[in-house]
Amino acid sequence: KASQQTDPRTYAYIARLEDEGLIVSLAERVQQYYTRKEEKSAAARAALLRIEFMYYKHDKVANSLRRSAFLKKEFGAKSMSHPACVPSSPAAIDASVSHPAAALGYPSTDIEDKDIGGEIKDLASFIFANGDARMMTRAMLCHIFHHALHGRFYEARDLLLMSHIADRPESTDIATQILFNRTITQIGLCAFRMGLYSEAKDCLSRICERNKHRELLAQGRRNNVRWHDRDQAQEREEKRRLIPFHQHINTELIECCQLTSVMLIEIPQLAKPSSYPFKMSFTFQNVMDRFERLVFNGPPESSREHVYGAAKALREGDWRTCSKLLLSLRRVWSLLPDFDSPKALLVEKTKESALKTFIFTNSSQYDAISMQNLVENFELSRKKIHSIISGLMIKRHLQGSWDQNAENVIMHNRE
Repeated sequence: KASQQTDPRTYAYIARLEDEGLIVSLAERVQQYYTRKEEKSAAARAALLRIEFMYYKHDKVANSLRRSAFLKKEFGAKSMSHPACVPSSPAAIDASVSHPAAALGYPSTDIEDKDIGGEIKDLASFIFANGDARMMTRAMLCHIFHHALHGRFYEARDLLLMSHIADRPESTDIATQILFNRTITQIGLCAFRMGLYSEAKDCLSRICERNKHRELLAQGRRNNVRWHDRDQAQEREEKRRLIPFHQHINTELIECCQLTSVMLIEIPQLAKPSSYPFKMSFTFQNVMDRFERLVFNGPPESSREHVYGAAKALREGDWRTCSKLLLSLRRVWSLLPDFDSPKALLVEKTKESALKTFIFTNSSQYDAISMQNLVENFELSRKKIHSIISGLMIKRHLQGSWDQNAENVIMHNRE
């Protein structure tokens, strides 16, 4: 409640966040007390409180905060240290003026990093053994979220499927539905980082369709109620459910990843012959239609405009322009941890989608297409191009065959 009522742009908000460590430590002692008293249900509630303060932090961040809290507890605030603790060199210390120990710099600690993932797993197991159905559901969602946050997509997906939470999420209370939406979003972002764009599209489209992701993630409220006045009681309930700012998932990143995934999957599908009907995603179709109606299109500014420009280039098979526009969103992609690997996967997928779009769009104009030209134009290996085109032939999306030496694609154009 204090985080909800405090402006996140102020120092008071940051100071309040430092109290989370105290709450977690207190909850741990409470859990140990109730465990000794053999009141397992109360101990499970304390364990759930601990897990809900831990699941959304990366292990590196959690251990950094732990070391910082330890230093502050032992040596006080860093701002209260003597200025001589940051000398240009040890020789600059004048023992007659300042203490010689200041040459050692600020106090440090050698405490070992904690296995946060293992601790969350143990807490979740304790809750499964002693908690009620709601507590078990929330503990499982927190555990899945933590897996996805660290790039363990398959572990997160398998846990979600085994738990059957996704079968009927609407049967839970609203707070648990919000946690479920946050978990699905994090799984989608994890899939995007791993280059699993079809899975990312499925997860993120579930949240971003109808442009209600801020409300579904409890990171904002509805600003327009058209046909009736806003109910004051309902408005107060919505305010109480809002997620504190430090737990937010960047909505621009979510939207950009969702639109990019849809573009890479659906643009080649739209380029197929009309005998293969296909329905485009509502959100992506809305973005495309909005920009198609514009008389003049200036240079892209927002992330949506960049994705739209990339989609126009991809429809023409121009993977270079498409990649350039996507990678120019440095401010958005910087929110992804270690974007070097996702960047390479994104460029590779762009080449593959551009190749499929080119084949579908222009196959009727050619009697044969040279493998060497495809290699030069799309900068893919011969093995990769052969695999993609052969897959299209097997699925009967392309009427063609390879010549004897696999140097040309022979087109069997329909009359």
